[in-house]
Amino acid sequence: MIVSTLQIFQVSKATSKRKKSLLSNQIRSTMNKKFTLGLLVLTFLFALVRADAACVWKTRNPYFYAYDSCSNSNQKASVNAYFSIQSNSSCLKYTWKVNGVTVPGSNLLHKVITKNGSYVITLNVRDTCNNCDTTFTSSTRTITCLNSCRWANSSRQISFNAWDSCNGRGKNKVSLNAYITPFNGCYKYLWTLNGVAINTSAGLQVGITKNGSYNLCVKITDSCSQCDTTYCKSFTITCATNCNWSSKNATFGIDDSCSYTKSKPNFLSYIYFQNTSTPCLKYTWKVNGTTIYTGTSTYISYFPTQNGTYNVTVNVRDTCSNCDTTYSKSVTITCASSCKWFKRNLNFNTWDSCNGRGQNKVSINGEIGPQNGCYKYAWIVNGYTVQYGSRSLNMGIGANGTYNLCVKITDTCNKCDTTLCRTFNISCVPKACNWKSRNLALYAKDSCNKNTNSSSITSFITISNNSCLKYLWKVNGVIKSNSYYFNYPVYANGQYTVCLTLTDTCLKCDTSICFTKTISCLSSCNWKSRNPYTYAWDSCKGTSSKLNAYVSFNYNRASCFKYTWTINGKQAGTGNVMSYPITQNGTYTLCVKVVDTCNQCDTTLCFNKTINCFSTCNWKTRINVVNYFDSCNGKGYPNSLNAYVAMKQNSPCVKYKWTINGAVVSNTYYFHAPIYMNGAYNVCLKLTDSCAKCDTTICSRRVVNCNNLGIKTNDLNVVKIYPNPASSSINIDLEVDAEYTEILSIDGKTIWSGKLEAGSHNIQTEQWARGIYLVRIKTVTGISNYKITLE
Repeated sequence: MIVSTLQIFQVSKATSKRKKSLLSNQIRSTMNKKFTLGLLVLTFLFALVRADAACVWKTRNPYFYAYDSCSNSNQKASVNAYFSIQSNSSCLKYTWKVNGVTVPGSNLLHKVITKNGSYVITLNVRDTCNNCDTTFTSSTRTITCLNSCRWANSSRQISFNAWDSCNGRGKNKVSLNAYITPFNGCYKYLWTLNGVAINTSAGLQVGITKNGSYNLCVKITDSCSQCDTTYCKSFTITCATNCNWSSKNATFGIDDSCSYTKSKPNFLSYIYFQNTSTPCLKYTWKVNGTTIYTGTSTYISYFPTQNGTYNVTVNVRDTCSNCDTTYSKSVTITCASSCKWFKRNLNFNTWDSCNGRGQNKVSINGEIGPQNGCYKYAWIVNGYTVQYGSRSLNMGIGANGTYNLCVKITDTCNKCDTTLCRTFNISCVPKACNWKSRNLALYAKDSCNKNTNSSSITSFITISNNSCLKYLWKVNGVIKSNSYYFNYPVYANGQYTVCLTLTDTCLKCDTSICFTKTISCLSSCNWKSRNPYTYAWDSCKGTSSKLNAYVSFNYNRASCFKYTWTINGKQAGTGNVMSYPITQNGTYTLCVKVVDTCNQCDTTLCFNKTINCFSTCNWKTRINVVNYFDSCNGKGYPNSLNAYVAMKQNSPCVKYKWTINGAVVSNTYYFHAPIYMNGAYNVCLKLTDSCAKCDTTICSRRVVNCNNLGIKTNDLNVVKIYPNPASSSINIDLEVDAEYTEILSIDGKTIWSGKLEAGSHNIQTEQWARGIYLVRIKTVTGISNYKITLE
């Protein structure tokens, strides 16, 4: 293009010279102007040609490169690009875009990617000096490395190890075992066995009691990266034995001597099985992990040297069936110090509210007596201190479960302390449905049309959290609707009971709500037009009250009316005003039947009145004293344990039930029960107020230590009992006749009795539980007691 323009210019110049002499001055002037214009055009075209040549990007060797990266260590991924070109780089401006979104950058691009997907990079390069640009586009980059946890990644090195013990290492101790490596501070663990959560540590050992299939899983949650994974392994257990220890009904207990021993503290631990008499059992007793006895004895006596909590375990091995089991229990010794708490007669009373006295306010309660100015108290529930200072505790419970209640008593004057504990199994906390907290509201109305002699009942309900609810309406027991509302036409006067059953299909629970509507507008009397008005009030005085009500009508012939009142279905009075005595709180349904004797028609009006002015039972203020005594101090019947309760005000509504070690001994306000051996007795009194519908139970552990009740050795001149210890039978040799002979268990129950003559007698004992028994024989020489042991 440049060459052609110069040629034209040269031709034009030559022609001008040839004709110069022929042109006039005017023509020459015109040509000079044209020449100047042509020169300007030539200059512009030359500059344009230079610019086009500079913007030929290909000749400047551009280089565009795009790539992506994933980092498994810091969980970051990115798309990246690089651009280079020869010459004029200072004039270049760069515009980067990733999937059409502008991203800042120079000739380099680094864009962090937060989620997997496909990404396209474009670059627009503008030459601001030559005013031109070009665009480059990358191929699609696919990011797949953003699995934030990447549990399968080798960097985590998760190892799930699980095995069962059915390998000959003790088939009487079948277990599933597992652990996770390596340990990580961010990891949380949840182990489940057949879908039931059992452990939250990095490893576990769970005992298996019966054969079958087991699916063991562990869910690992990375709390730092907010992700989790689950590992599972299935087992088929076939090595569990049929010992079935639970069916043997073992009784395992500890009696400590801190409350009645005057010399040094000790405790007696014992075990016996009610449903087995096998001689195959061997016992290994341990105290705080140290073996103190191995053999056939079902009990041990241990003498601690200092106060503290002692854990007693007994391993029972059935050598015939080659299986064993272990029982464990703790006892707290407090009488080894100079404080001698056992002499202070501390009264530790505990109870829970799971007895019908308000299951929406479940609580565990405790009280210590007597009061002492030196004492400081700390109440502890499941290892956490919940209250200081007070001698009593009332603690609300929000979930079912096992609660260990302890009170630590510190004697600040003598610088010593002791701890008393009780265990509760709470099962009366309401389920999660909790209809009361869901703002349930029921609305109902009825309508009458006296012109058409028809009526209807309309009702609907509102409730929060209703996505799972199913509705079922019934009128007088007949299903009428399954919606949240209904409209029921009525064609006859009478009472209509409307009930709604709400079922929560998510929580698997339901509730029912009922109300009664009385339709009376369909007769010629037209009671509705008479504007009936009812009102009720009470005169609460705390111990007695009256419920009062009256009814009125806007009708000038009220002298024709006859009234009959009922309260909760019982006749309560006549007349338009009623007064009825009541004795307890509750909701009372008041109905008045009004008969118009002039028009020979009637109606019934009903409404509810709630009474809440009566005080609760408040047993603490009603009991004057509960006194216990035994015959060791010369009081009461010989060889007996006695008690009585004195109420501040006697009431025919109060019923009594005394028990000793669970056996009922009296149903009056007192008892005297014969005892045959020294020891600890758990005495309980249950008071029930049948009028107020409430009760309470008071228990006390009484220790009998009478000289005349001591166990005697065999009187070789009159009685001989052997062998001792015994197993399958015992022999009783008598030099004289015995008026009676009885054998008692350690809890005072008669196991065998009879009248034996002088001579030798054999009594079979192989079906009896192993343990200590008392043989009580009356002869002409008197009554003698003997102790035997069955092993």
